[in-house]
Amino acid sequence: MPLRRFNTHSSARQRIPETYDLTSRISSLKGSCVSGPYTEVNQCNLRDSGKLVAVKLYKSMSGYPRENHSERLNAIALIIKKIHPELQLLSSNLLHHVNIVPFLGFKKDKPFHSLVIPWMPDGTVTSFIRTHKAVLETAAKATLLHDISSGLEYHFGLSIILGGFTNLSVTYTDAKIGAVAWAAPELFSDSHDSRGQDPSLPSDVYSFACLMYLIFTGSHLWNVTGRIAETNIMLRVRKGERPSRPGAINDTRYWSLIEECWDQKPSLRPKISDVLLQLRNITPV
Repeated sequence: MPLRRFNTHSSARQRIPETYDLTSRISSLKGSCVSGPYTEVNQCNLRDSGKLVAVKLYKSMSGYPRENHSERLNAIALIIKKIHPELQLLSSNLLHHVNIVPFLGFKKDKPFHSLVIPWMPDGTVTSFIRTHKAVLETAAKATLLHDISSGLEYHFGLSIILGGFTNLSVTYTDAKIGAVAWAAPELFSDSHDSRGQDPSLPSDVYSFACLMYLIFTGSHLWNVTGRIAETNIMLRVRKGERPSRPGAINDTRYWSLIEECWDQKPSLRPKISDVLLQLRNITPV
């Protein structure tokens, strides 16, 4: 989960405490839990205690097609830019919240360090929804959304932007589509000669709308895959297109909230504190 803190400039010269170095204590297990375009989450354990942990590995991009060399370099530069501030923030003991997975440490890997967090047996929110879809009532889904938005409110209160907020960022006690499917329209550039805006609090609220859609329907916002599909998503989102209301969302209040959160204009999206309040008013938890 890429993190950004307002008004804080993390220098690469700042050292992350060695007490968080778990490299010698981690034993890898077979198989990968889930993989995205730039990251991979693996199940491991701590040798001394046998405790299961999740290790988030930043990919080397070595298998990237040579014809997309510049795109590969841009992806690597983005990872380098984000990973040190993320480790710096997580190891600073600033984040303490019941709905935020605690940071345990890091594992020295090449070319980037991996993040280590507790293993969540139910995996990502997508895997949880798919497993329990048949028995999840609206109230249970509302409680899940309340917990996630509560964690977001805590992040925002510390002026932290998640930026890469997707299914992979949310675990519960198959990302087939990349982060593009969760990204706000302002994050996309209008042409090859320009770049989109940087992630912001409103863009994270947009991503939360995509998450609400996923939790209520059990399906991704754009049920397509592949690089061409992602380009198509970008074009449609920039035009202001959104899916129509699905039958799975019976309560118009939830749908209205989703529409508010993915408004085309960032300034018109509600604050996460207002989203949390509306969720509580619709279904008290």
